[in-house]
Amino acid sequence: MLHYHRQVDDGGMLMPLGQPTVDRAVAFVNESLAKPAMIRRKRRLLLHVGLPKTGTSALQRWCHANSGRFLEQNIRYPTPSADTEMPKHQFIVSDLMAGDLSRTALAVAEGSEECTVLTTEGLTNHLYDFRPIGLEKFRDLFEAFHLTTFLVRRKPEDWLRSYHKQCAINPRIAEYCYGTGLDLHAFGELPRVRKLMNVPNLAQDCAAAFGAKEVVTADYDSDWLARFLGLCGYTPTEKVELEVANESVPDWLFEAVLRINRQPFNDNARIAWLGTLQRFANSRHSGLRKHEATANSHDLWRELDPKLIDRIASPDARWAGYQELLSELSRRENSFMNHRFMNEL
Repeated sequence: MLHYHRQVDDGGMLMPLGQPTVDRAVAFVNESLAKPAMIRRKRRLLLHVGLPKTGTSALQRWCHANSGRFLEQNIRYPTPSADTEMPKHQFIVSDLMAGDLSRTALAVAEGSEECTVLTTEGLTNHLYDFRPIGLEKFRDLFEAFHLTTFLVRRKPEDWLRSYHKQCAINPRIAEYCYGTGLDLHAFGELPRVRKLMNVPNLAQDCAAAFGAKEVVTADYDSDWLARFLGLCGYTPTEKVELEVANESVPDWLFEAVLRINRQPFNDNARIAWLGTLQRFANSRHSGLRKHEATANSHDLWRELDPKLIDRIASPDARWAGYQELLSELSRRENSFMNHRFMNEL
């Protein structure tokens, strides 16, 4: 700020006073005044925060597959996390937990497009787990952006059933109530689950936590995808359809998941038993597929004990052939281990 006492020339420029410090400031102001006025619009950031089990995986796959089309319309979908099955920006969650926003900053620095899209359902799933210092750094990082959070909600009873199944299949983490044998009612009474079901409060808390200028919520049963693309500023050149990427397991199979979780199995045995469910039912659930892949790659079928089948499977026609599958897997693994042992000898 200069207090100039109307010392201007005929062109409206400030006149120097003969004092070096003041004259340097005057020269800076005159140079700025000589430039044409510009209105610089803030870059936009669309932060898709979930909820979990609202089509997030399908959306993330579509966005990643169409990131080139996004760029054609001045929209960037930054490189997703390398250590997640779905192409999402899970590193934001890790950054917020650690209080170090380095990876998030790198993602935003990938380009200078008008709109940047970041997505991970972990931003709502772990909202109340984040460190305050991490959230403060997040708000500072995006202060120069017009930040919009986008949240999709489902009917409470439908969402709870789907989220219950997801958490029960996840690897065991007691802090997040993953891998438990709780029934639906007991699971729905957990404090962290009740917070996620209070969507109005959750939306407000997201806005405060992330420094959002606006919060947009959409119903799962509505055309939320069109709303999302509109917020991106993307105009589709063809019909956009999402493919199911992580389908909930049927109830009869999920009952076996809960029975497995209630057993005193170690983590490897639990993974092996859950892997048998995927091998038997061939579900489209990414968590069960991952358990089967882990059991295969780490030779965990040896943890199976076919004599425990009555604790897992119910005696009805849908389980026909499961006993044979268990016997085959455990026998094949034992044969493999014996063969490897003899070779080592």
